[in-house]
Amino acid sequence: MATNTLFISVVGSGTVSGLAAVGTDTNARDVTLTTTGAVYVIFDEVSANANSALGSRPLVLAGGNVINLPNVVMSKCFIRSQITSTTAASMMWYTPS
Repeated sequence: MATNTLFISVVGSGTVSGLAAVGTDTNARDVTLTTTGAVYVIFDEVSANANSALGSRPLVLAGGNVINLPNVVMSKCFIRSQITSTTAASMMWYTPS
């Protein structure tokens, strides 16, 4: 199986508009998310609602986490830093060969 890795520049908490989805893939993937700093994450959301969802019902992760998440649609997943400065994250997933 092929391994795919996506490196993500996570925007700071001051970013309230123009949030970009993690990726463009519209297929559900089992991913491993690694964070270098504290982040908020939301799933199954459209970009127009991403900012309000990040403020009201995010998954809250401390920095240095490595977690496995099933059925993530990257085109509907958004990540924002818990602090004003940017941080980084990465996603890894496998695709059948």
